[in-house]
Amino acid sequence: MPETMTRMIESLKLMWAGLGGSGRALVLLVGGGALATLLWIAFSANRPDMTTLFSQLNPSDAGAIVDELKSNKVAYRVVDGGTRILVPSGVVHETRLHLATRGLPQGGGVGFEIFDRTTLGTTDFVQRLNYQRALQGELARTIGQLKEVTGARVHLALPQPSVFTEQEKPATASIVLNLRPGARLTPEQVRGVVHLVSSSVEGLNADRVTVIDTSGKLIARPADKGSPGGSTGQFEAQEAIETELERRVRTMLEEILGPNKATVRVAAQMDFTSVERTEERFDPRSVIKSEQRTTETQNSSTTTPVAAAGTASNVPDQAAAQSQSGQNTAKSTKEAETVQYDVSKVLERTVLAPGQLKRVSVAVMVDGSYKTTPDGKGGERKEYVPRKAEEIEKIKVAVKNAVGYSAARGDEVEVAEFPFDTSAMEKERALMDEAERKAFWYSLATQAATGIGVLLALFFVVRPLIRLLKERRRQPAFDAPSQFSISSPPGVDAVGSGPPPPPALDVSTDDPLREGLMELARNNPNVVAQLVRAWVVRKPL
Repeated sequence: MPETMTRMIESLKLMWAGLGGSGRALVLLVGGGALATLLWIAFSANRPDMTTLFSQLNPSDAGAIVDELKSNKVAYRVVDGGTRILVPSGVVHETRLHLATRGLPQGGGVGFEIFDRTTLGTTDFVQRLNYQRALQGELARTIGQLKEVTGARVHLALPQPSVFTEQEKPATASIVLNLRPGARLTPEQVRGVVHLVSSSVEGLNADRVTVIDTSGKLIARPADKGSPGGSTGQFEAQEAIETELERRVRTMLEEILGPNKATVRVAAQMDFTSVERTEERFDPRSVIKSEQRTTETQNSSTTTPVAAAGTASNVPDQAAAQSQSGQNTAKSTKEAETVQYDVSKVLERTVLAPGQLKRVSVAVMVDGSYKTTPDGKGGERKEYVPRKAEEIEKIKVAVKNAVGYSAARGDEVEVAEFPFDTSAMEKERALMDEAERKAFWYSLATQAATGIGVLLALFFVVRPLIRLLKERRRQPAFDAPSQFSISSPPGVDAVGSGPPPPPALDVSTDDPLREGLMELARNNPNVVAQLVRAWVVRKPL
């Protein structure tokens, strides 16, 4: 092995001596690049893969976690302005479990651990205040466990109990949610958060909990007095109708105009009043229930004395003699009719369910078309082309039909055209393209550097070793003394005190090895001289 290494080193020296100035510079450049590539590959392979331990941390939690990592000698890296901490992926789960035993992260609030430091001189007021703070902190931590929520703040208003029922005030709660970018809570999740808080606080009803996000958008509002079911359900019903109408119009316009060519906003007015109406009507065209007719006939006669006319009838003595009797007859008829009609009454009871759609307002903004024109500098630019009035009117009619437009209801639909500002979108797209391009070139450079390093190692290390081993196998053995013929010059004894002459190699003139050596000696005498010198100083086997 030492002889092989010595011969390899000598071969490398001979090779280096045979190179010119430019060749040596090229070898140094390529060798240095190969060495740097190999070092970079080795460093990348040994570098640990860092993953996120916690994100969206507040400064107090981040500082406490960093101190704990330092004390446990865990490698870490703080990014995103101190809100995210990275650790090696191999220890991320153990580190989280260890930090959980230390109560980290706390979420920026204090929980029931506040009572671990209770002193004897604590007043009742301080105890109640600490309990409220602990309850708020525990609720905030629990809500922060939702996947869509990165942090939460809970504020409770707990009035003092009163002995008079009419003077007792109800408890209320307000919740502020910090949502992840692009995340949105579903109605079921909002109701879950509201009921979680209301069930955790004594005397708190679910209709007295308000939930907003960090942008100030109202997610759940307390119920109004007299509104059945609370206004949380009303708000969700109104939002569901607006979302559905907006989806109808947007999908229709995207199929007509293309994606990102229209913006739709819908405002719906709902009537959540519960109306109960009772109506009683009588039909004038009634039906006869019974009819009774009564007829009564009466006959009567009277007698009246009658005397003759003249003087004799007026003389008393003659009047009695000449009197005559007269008889009168009278007849009367009486009829009575009684008709009874059946009472025809219609009693109608109507209950109007809450949630009736009273009015719909739709606003639609559409973008125009663009055409590409030369900018005079060899490039191109986009020129805005407004749409025709007939096209805007057709879009308006289509939107009315999509939302169920009703003029009697007072609905309004407006369609306007404006050029959309797409600079932010184009900038974001350019950044994404640049990031993808960098990632592609980085991956390509990594693969190319690895390949070049392997090729250089094969060319400058493996190939010379293989060539050296092949040349060694081709060389004849010089160990046998019979291969050398020693002759003494004239006048000199073969066993004289002088040094013996150099041995003569017995090879034929047509040996290709001899021809190659002669050619090498003629072209590179210095190299051959150094090789012979190396053979002379070599130790015998």
